[in-house]
Amino acid sequence: MKGRHAVRKLVLVVFMLMLVSATIVAPAAAHHRPDHSSGGSGGAGNDTDGDGVKNGADNCHNTWNPDQKDSDADGFGDACDEPAISDGDGDGIPDTTDNCPTVANPDQKNSDTDSRGDACDPHPTDSDNDGIQDDVDNCDGYYNPDQADWNADGTGDACDDFPPDLPICLFYGPPYVWPCL
Repeated sequence: MKGRHAVRKLVLVVFMLMLVSATIVAPAAAHHRPDHSSGGSGGAGNDTDGDGVKNGADNCHNTWNPDQKDSDADGFGDACDEPAISDGDGDGIPDTTDNCPTVANPDQKNSDTDSRGDACDPHPTDSDNDGIQDDVDNCDGYYNPDQADWNADGTGDACDDFPPDLPICLFYGPPYVWPCL
């Protein structure tokens, strides 16, 4: 008789634990957003995403959206709409990758390979990005916005073979004085 009494007591304890567990877990599960997008029974009378709206009336039956909000009135809920891709200039290139997002330039031509496309680059043929067009730059290919030309030979100091930071020194006889210009 003692063995049966112990088994009944054990069954009663297990039942009580299950009951307590169900009252704690059930409210949390009611707000859980299950992911049933990979399957399940998707008939019109079912609620595949568990949002409380049957599939037949659900505007997004694989994504949990109990409010059924559809801001753009496209028949698909906001919760399952694709994010909008911004293309401010309408050239078909998303602004995030467009080298000229405010001026249409579908070819994305960028002659000087800086970060701006030719369509909106104030200096589209300035390969060294110093602000001087290549056709008038005195040292094309070298950044020299001041266009300094110390010896006035038409070649900018930044690429001149005779740099201005080395003085021109003349040799005069004894006592070996080196006057430098």
